[in-house]
Amino acid sequence: MDLKLHEQLSFYYDSWDSWQVNLTVTDIDESGQEDGNNLPRVIDGAGFGILEDFGGVGRLGEIASLVKRDGVTAHRSELNWSGQWVPDNFTFDFYDQDDLNFRLKRLVQAYRQVYENHLNFGAKMAAILDREYYPGAHQKEEEPAPSVEVDLPLVVQQLKKADGSNITDGKLARINNQLIAAFIEDLKKNGKLSEKTVKRYHDELTFYLIGYLTPRKATLFGWIATDIGELYFKGCSDDEIKRLRAALNKLNKFLVTQGVVTPQWAREFKQGLKNSIDVGHDYAKETFSDNDDGLW
Repeated sequence: MDLKLHEQLSFYYDSWDSWQVNLTVTDIDESGQEDGNNLPRVIDGAGFGILEDFGGVGRLGEIASLVKRDGVTAHRSELNWSGQWVPDNFTFDFYDQDDLNFRLKRLVQAYRQVYENHLNFGAKMAAILDREYYPGAHQKEEEPAPSVEVDLPLVVQQLKKADGSNITDGKLARINNQLIAAFIEDLKKNGKLSEKTVKRYHDELTFYLIGYLTPRKATLFGWIATDIGELYFKGCSDDEIKRLRAALNKLNKFLVTQGVVTPQWAREFKQGLKNSIDVGHDYAKETFSDNDDGLW
């Protein structure tokens, strides 16, 4: 598309909500020095942006005024009704340029994979698409200092109490980080697994406990935790669910050896994962088997 300086491009998104996006060419870099690896890139902006399936500009303006007046808690059911979760400290003025660029690069890859290669993208990419991860989750987490010991019994107690409560996303994420840190440190001390495998366990648990469960006010000790079969409907593949299942079972085995959960609890959790996967897989296959877009 050969647009000239100051020319404008308008496009419509979502025939139901009818978003109209206007783009204006304000500058053209002809130096040839721009690194293609840094494109596309957001260089400035303001505000959170649209909420999917929300009713368009009019409805978004109404809910923005209500949230500004009453706060998020009073209107959480309205904000979450379309399935797009927002953090407790959400405001429509929220703007995180690093987060936008983190999502932008990955979404380009995701849409190319779906529309050009006719493949489905996994649960992690779906979570990025829906912003269903704790803000800042794309940033590298700092591990606790070696001299700091994680009080594992206290962490487990806090997670049990937090499930389904009004705890803030940030506080719940920090508690989950302590749980993951204690588990990863034990794996490293054991020395039987490769660095790559340890990192995979870390990434799987961070995605699920912090990125997926935390925005839902859920923890490892709530009934939602075993319902990973639901991830088939987020675009998760068999391999992704297999890796997540292995990470959760490995974590629970660690908790048993530390004496903070019972073997019976771990067995029931393991069985719950299996049941959820079996049901989710069969139902998803039945639902999408007649789909002619090649995504199943």
